[in-house]
Amino acid sequence: INALRGLIADDPELVARAYGRIAQEIRTVPSEGLQADMSLLQHRGCLYNHGYGASFAVDGTRLARLLDGTRFALPRDKVDLLASYLLDGSQWMMLG
Repeated sequence: INALRGLIADDPELVARAYGRIAQEIRTVPSEGLQADMSLLQHRGCLYNHGYGASFAVDGTRLARLLDGTRFALPRDKVDLLASYLLDGSQWMMLG
């Protein structure tokens, strides 16, 4: 919402802060969220790679692609973490 607000108001600093805040959420955590083994846990330890994890993957990669090549691009380590989540954490759970 703040990124859109910044775009409408022609406020690139607001846009940068908004996308920067989103990028901060792409990280591993010791509790609920993305784990060091690239699984995604929610609701007190429930494996949720294809519930909330699917939204995390779709939204994160869509944003990475939209911002690529702009001054608002996600940092390389965040893009690498998204790729690792998909390829190392979720791919083996998929059929077909």
